Amino acid sequence: MRRFHFPLQTLLEVRSRREEWCAQRLAEAQRLVREQVRALGELRAALAEGRAALRRALGEGAGVGEVLLHLEHIQRLEVHIARAEVRLVELRAKEEEARKEYLEARRARRVVERLRERRWALYLQQVRREEAKLLDEVAIAAKNRELEG
Repeated sequence: MRRFHFPLQTLLEVRSRREEWCAQRLAEAQRLVREQVRALGELRAALAEGRAALRRALGEGAGVGEVLLHLEHIQRLEVHIARAEVRLVELRAKEEEARKEYLEARRARRVVERLRERRWALYLQQVRREEAKLLDEVAIAAKNRELEG
């Protein structure tokens, strides 16, 4: 019996590598989103601290210069937060695109993989038939020898 040969093995390997590449791309996109969420959280915490510092300064009767410094700091943080939020939206869009590509690559691989599984099952079925045929031939030959002898 000849060995099992799947004519689309190269295609299956290419699709598997593409799926792995897409999975890595998705993981990187998810990492960037997590980092941006963390950075945004730090900026928001700094903004809350800046506002608290402004309230303390106002409560302690700080001068106009000090209050202006606090306000400028708060405004800079608000600008950074707005930019970070825009960046987060962009990163989430890229993450979603990477997720779709990964799912499509996985589906494409599975299509060829299922075909390979069906071919393998047919191959095994053929091997079993040939084994049964061989066993039948051996049994018939043994019976013929018994009848001759």
